[in-house]
Amino acid sequence: MNRPGTRTKVSRRIKRFRQENGLSQAQLARSAGVTRQAISLIEQGKRDVTLQLAIKVAEALGVTVGELVGERSAREVSRFHP
Repeated sequence: MNRPGTRTKVSRRIKRFRQENGLSQAQLARSAGVTRQAISLIEQGKRDVTLQLAIKVAEALGVTVGELVGERSAREVSRFHP
C-alpha cells in the first residue's frame, strides 16, 4: 500500500473505523496483535500498513481490507443501488 496518498487515506480510515467502534488505540492494538505505538504511527501516516497488518486491523475493526483501502462495502453500495 505504497501509492502516493494511499498511506494517508488508509491511516484516516483506520482512525475513523476505530473511533466509530469506540476503541482506544491500545484496544485496537491488542486485538490486532501490535503495539499501541504502531497504531499511533499508522494513524499519523508515519508507518506503512503491510497486507498482513491490514488483515489483522480489518478483522479487529470488523471491516474488510477493501474498506480500509477505500472500496465501498456491499452495505454502502446497496444503499445507492437497491
